[in-house]
Amino acid sequence: MVLKVRIRRGSSKRKPRFFTLTAEPKLKVDGPLRGHLDYVVFTADTANGLQMRHADRTGNFIVDFSTLVPEVQAIELVRELYDGRMVKLPGRYRMEQLQGRFGFPASGGVSDGSLK
Repeated sequence: MVLKVRIRRGSSKRKPRFFTLTAEPKLKVDGPLRGHLDYVVFTADTANGLQMRHADRTGNFIVDFSTLVPEVQAIELVRELYDGRMVKLPGRYRMEQLQGRFGFPASGGVSDGSLK
Protein backbone atom coordinates (compact mmCIF):
# COMPACT_ATOMS: atom_id res chain seq x y z
CA MET A 1 0.00 0.00 0.00
CA VAL A 2 1.42 3.35 -1.05
CA LEU A 3 0.57 6.36 1.03
CA LYS A 4 0.95 9.80 -0.50
CA VAL A 5 1.58 12.71 1.81
CA ARG A 6 1.07 16.21 0.53
CA ILE A 7 2.83 19.02 2.35
CA ARG A 8 1.43 22.47 1.91
CA ARG A 9 4.12 25.06 2.04
CA GLY A 10 3.43 28.71 2.56
CA SER A 11 0.15 28.18 4.36
CA SER A 12 1.34 30.79 6.85
CA LYS A 13 1.92 33.37 4.09
CA ARG A 14 -0.09 36.50 4.46
CA LYS A 15 -2.73 37.20 1.88
CA PRO A 16 -2.22 40.62 0.30
CA ARG A 17 -5.71 41.97 0.98
CA PHE A 18 -5.92 40.89 4.62
CA PHE A 19 -4.59 42.29 7.89
CA THR A 20 -4.34 41.70 11.61
CA LEU A 21 -5.06 44.62 13.92
CA THR A 22 -3.43 45.70 17.18
CA ALA A 23 -4.62 48.63 19.30
CA GLU A 24 -2.31 50.32 21.79
CA PRO A 25 -3.87 52.88 24.14
CA LYS A 26 -2.04 56.06 25.06
CA LEU A 27 -3.07 57.52 28.40
CA LYS A 28 -2.86 61.12 29.56
CA VAL A 29 0.32 61.56 31.58
CA ASP A 30 -0.47 64.72 33.52
CA GLY A 31 -3.26 67.02 34.58
CA PRO A 32 -6.59 66.25 36.20
CA LEU A 33 -7.32 63.47 33.67
CA ARG A 34 -4.01 61.67 34.25
CA GLY A 35 -4.39 57.97 33.51
CA HIS A 36 -7.44 58.44 31.28
CA LEU A 37 -7.45 57.37 27.62
CA ASP A 38 -6.06 60.11 25.38
CA TYR A 39 -5.84 58.35 22.00
CA VAL A 40 -5.22 54.92 20.46
CA VAL A 41 -2.53 53.83 18.00
CA PHE A 42 -3.86 51.19 15.61
CA THR A 43 -1.37 48.99 13.79
CA ALA A 44 -2.49 46.94 10.80
CA ASP A 45 -0.08 44.15 9.89
CA THR A 46 -0.48 43.59 6.14
CA ALA A 47 1.46 41.67 3.51
CA ASN A 48 3.00 45.04 2.60
CA GLY A 49 4.23 45.70 6.15
CA LEU A 50 3.00 47.50 9.24
CA GLN A 51 0.73 50.53 8.89
CA MET A 52 -0.02 52.72 11.89
CA ARG A 53 -2.83 55.20 12.47
CA HIS A 54 -3.59 57.52 15.37
CA ALA A 55 -7.24 57.72 16.45
CA ASP A 56 -8.62 60.16 19.00
CA ARG A 57 -11.08 58.78 21.50
CA THR A 58 -13.80 60.98 19.95
CA GLY A 59 -14.81 58.19 17.55
CA ASN A 60 -17.08 55.32 18.42
CA PHE A 61 -14.64 52.46 18.94
CA ILE A 62 -17.40 50.00 19.84
CA VAL A 63 -19.07 50.48 16.45
CA ASP A 64 -15.70 50.23 14.67
CA PHE A 65 -14.70 47.05 16.51
CA SER A 66 -18.19 45.59 15.95
CA THR A 67 -17.51 45.46 12.22
CA LEU A 68 -14.72 42.97 12.96
CA VAL A 69 -15.91 41.04 16.03
CA PRO A 70 -19.26 40.47 17.81
CA GLU A 71 -20.53 43.48 19.78
CA VAL A 72 -20.01 41.83 23.17
CA GLN A 73 -16.36 41.22 22.32
CA ALA A 74 -16.06 44.77 20.92
CA ILE A 75 -17.25 46.21 24.24
CA GLU A 76 -14.67 44.13 26.10
CA LEU A 77 -11.89 45.29 23.73
CA VAL A 78 -12.80 48.94 24.31
CA ARG A 79 -12.93 48.34 28.07
CA GLU A 80 -9.38 46.90 27.88
CA LEU A 81 -8.19 50.00 26.01
CA TYR A 82 -9.72 52.33 28.58
CA ASP A 83 -7.94 50.31 31.27
CA GLY A 84 -4.65 51.00 29.48
CA ARG A 85 -4.05 47.52 28.06
CA MET A 86 -2.99 46.80 24.47
CA VAL A 87 -5.32 44.49 22.53
CA LYS A 88 -4.79 42.33 19.48
CA LEU A 89 -7.85 41.28 17.54
CA PRO A 90 -8.10 37.57 16.80
CA GLY A 91 -8.03 36.48 13.17
CA ARG A 92 -7.41 38.22 9.87
CA TYR A 93 -9.74 40.69 8.19
CA ARG A 94 -10.28 42.20 4.74
CA MET A 95 -8.63 45.55 4.03
CA GLU A 96 -11.96 47.14 3.04
CA GLN A 97 -13.15 46.78 6.63
CA LEU A 98 -10.69 49.48 7.73
CA GLN A 99 -12.10 52.19 5.47
CA GLY A 100 -13.31 55.09 7.58
CA ARG A 101 -12.60 53.28 10.85
CA PHE A 102 -9.86 53.45 13.50
CA GLY A 103 -8.32 56.59 11.95
CA PHE A 104 -7.83 54.99 8.52
CA PRO A 105 -8.95 56.94 5.42
CA ALA A 106 -12.58 56.61 4.33
CA SER A 107 -11.71 55.87 0.71
CA GLY A 108 -8.69 55.07 -1.40
CA GLY A 109 -5.40 53.61 -0.27
CA VAL A 110 -6.96 50.81 1.73
CA SER A 111 -8.64 48.48 -0.76
CA ASP A 112 -5.50 47.80 -2.80
CA GLY A 113 -3.74 46.12 0.11
CA SER A 114 -1.67 49.13 1.10
CA LEU A 115 -2.55 51.68 3.71
CA LYS A 116 -1.42 55.18 2.85
